[in-house]
Amino acid sequence: MKSIVEELTRFDSLMEKMIALEKGEKIISDGLCYWGNEKKQKERIDLTLMGAVHGNEIIGLFILCELFEKILKGDLQPKINVAFILGNREALKQDVRFTEKDLNRSFQKNKKHASSHEERRAHEIESILEKTSFLVDFHQTQTPTHRAFFVLNYTRKSHLWARFLNPEIPIINFKEGMKREENITSTIFTNHAGGAGITLELGEKGFEEKQLEKALKVALQGINSFFEMEEKWSIVEKKETGFIEESFKHHHNFYCIVEKVEAPSEEGDLHHDIINFSPVKKGDALGVFEGEELVSLHDGVVIFPKYNKGRDKVKRDKKDPICSIASVVDHF
Repeated sequence: MKSIVEELTRFDSLMEKMIALEKGEKIISDGLCYWGNEKKQKERIDLTLMGAVHGNEIIGLFILCELFEKILKGDLQPKINVAFILGNREALKQDVRFTEKDLNRSFQKNKKHASSHEERRAHEIESILEKTSFLVDFHQTQTPTHRAFFVLNYTRKSHLWARFLNPEIPIINFKEGMKREENITSTIFTNHAGGAGITLELGEKGFEEKQLEKALKVALQGINSFFEMEEKWSIVEKKETGFIEESFKHHHNFYCIVEKVEAPSEEGDLHHDIINFSPVKKGDALGVFEGEELVSLHDGVVIFPKYNKGRDKVKRDKKDPICSIASVVDHF
């Protein structure tokens, strides 16, 4: 694997070549659009693909480079307006999640109070997301995971989008967060602007060929079959029931967050065999704090575990849950 510095150099070189194409245009720093949809010209971006919003989730950089290579070689010829955004170069260079503030909690921030690098970067990216129809934001988990998964804040359009890209990848829905408030994610911002935004958590941070392959498969499905997706949505949008409801019947992999597990104290930790998508039953021990077992209140799977010490310690704000529990639902 190339170093991040080498891959950033590759990204810059490929981006220059992309911009030199007749249909390529730089739209923000570390962001370009390939204007392949002649009908829409530049009034709307059909699809935005974004990576490395968190600097220690490096796979997004490699995804964008591989897509650029495919276009430049002629292996990929988008017929849509597709934007490519590298989220946080400074954090990538430092191999940190963020430099001052979590970029993925910096969208829709009052511009008058944008004091951090990430808040200023969010404002740049917002100019693209506010005219984006569909977004895939590629991420990686901070700790191990049994499988890749989509994360979204449920709308019928975002659910259809995830199912269209890959119906076998499970979906994790966060019920809250849809209010029009500050400090929101890229996907919620996109939803607010009338688009459909989803996150794809590919696996544990670092470079892995299988993660890159899975991401490229999703990206190519979005690019090459976009008009099919638009047609599906035009049908679903007019119906009260249909594709969405049928998908619940045939794909038993739609989860809702039902519990955010708070750590009773800093004196203790989760059991270190618990990772993303570890199955749990109601009453199962999740960890031990001050000599007492912390148990799950629901059946489901563990999402976004954070360890206080030992295995893969992840820096956690005291107000953040130590993990969440997601349960399968068959309707919404």
